[in-house]
Formats: sequence, C-alpha cells, structure tokens
Amino acid sequence: MKEVFFNPNFINLLVKIDYQLSPGASPDLGAVYTYKLWEANSGALADLQTGNNLNDDDDLYALPTPLSKNNDRIVDVLSTLSNFGSTTIEMRVRIQFFQEGTLIDEHIVEKIIEPNTTIPTESFIRLKSN
Repeated sequence: MKEVFFNPNFINLLVKIDYQLSPGASPDLGAVYTYKLWEANSGALADLQTGNNLNDDDDLYALPTPLSKNNDRIVDVLSTLSNFGSTTIEMRVRIQFFQEGTLIDEHIVEKIIEPNTTIPTESFIRLKSN
C-alpha cells in the first residue's frame, strides 16, 4: 500500500481527485467516485464524499484537524470509469495530496478503457505523519 507522509504541524492537508484523458482523446468519459477516509486501525469512517468529473466542481477535500489525528488513517478512492465513445481511451486517475498549497505526493492509476465499457479501480493510501 502506498504511504503518503505529511507534516502534522502544518495548517491543512488536502486530497484532490482528478481524472485525465490521454492527449487527443475524445472526452467521451464519465467518472464517478467514492472517497472514504478510514480511521486508523478501525472499520469506522472519518469522512465520506462522492463526486464525478461531469461538472466543474473541485474535487478537493480537507482532512480533519488536528492533522496528527490522520496518522495511519487510510484514504480509499473507488472510481467507476465509463467510456461512452467508439474509440479506446487511455486515462489517469490522480489522487493528489497538498499541504500549505504545495503538492507533497500523488498516486496515479493508469487505465485503458475499451469503447462502451465501464471499469472500476480502487486505491488505498496510508497517511503517515513525519
């Protein structure tokens, strides 16, 4: 499992979920996601959000404060990607982490999606304070 290290003394820790098509690809893609923040060593949720790439809303979420509480929590992003077009699409799911406006780490999943196909992808990322 990927680990993302963050500074618990900073003011904020943000996670952003982004979808990118390969250059020149037709924009016939729909993506929806569920973002979960799991408590450390527990089956309880600290946060739950849903979103999609079908609107201009930012898919940016602030993690709870104090930030030290996020140590060993798990970020879980389940995406469902649908190619509505007639050509194969190459796409990237980017899960980015920011502190004080600076990108501190990211997790990228690349997928090839055949025409008229829907596929799931799920990422688990452990948060670690440094």
